[in-house]
Amino acid sequence: MPEEKNEKVIELDFLETPKGPVARFEGVRQLAELIVEVFEEIEKVNAKINSLPREEKTPEGFEKKLKDIEDQLTILSDDMREVLNALGELSATVAQMKKALKL
Repeated sequence: MPEEKNEKVIELDFLETPKGPVARFEGVRQLAELIVEVFEEIEKVNAKINSLPREEKTPEGFEKKLKDIEDQLTILSDDMREVLNALGELSATVAQMKKALKL
């Protein structure tokens, strides 16, 4: 997902008053508009998140996941059996070579 860079600069001007500086209307308005935009983007992201399928959190989803794991374990078990068979053959070949070299 490409990142969209949307930078905005808000310059807050202040008016000096007897009780201290106060932000001017235009800067505060721009800041409020930006806050509204941010909240709208957050709502869009939340809507996308909520629309994602939640299959894994249902019993059927868990069963599917478990079945997938079981299938992967079966494949790994078969591969391991082949490796052990090859190791047995290699061991027998090495034993024959040792026996032949001692003659």
